[in-house]
Amino acid sequence: MFIDRSLLEDYPFDGAFYKYGVDESLPLDQQEETEILVLETKCDIQESQKSEASGNITASFNVYFPFDKEKGVAVQRGMKFRGAIYGLEVNGTVIGVFPTQMGGCVCYISDKDV
Repeated sequence: MFIDRSLLEDYPFDGAFYKYGVDESLPLDQQEETEILVLETKCDIQESQKSEASGNITASFNVYFPFDKEKGVAVQRGMKFRGAIYGLEVNGTVIGVFPTQMGGCVCYISDKDV
């Protein structure tokens, strides 16, 4: 069996981390809660766990992405993530952020929209 490793990409998918907040630079009558984009990045998404209990289906995903070690990681626990892996949409909440010395980061995502 031969494996063509040239077909593998480091970060083959696109994803976005965002949070909800109010833009206080706007006039008071225009201030409302909106989605604030924190980071749009190339990433790799892998399902790590799934479960079903009492009709509730949940899944957990690991999202791997590069970051600039000089700037640090802007993603924090509690933020939201949106991405897709081969047409499967992944929407969830960040429950863990773990940067490495090599300039890569992994986020654990909990997706209850399965």
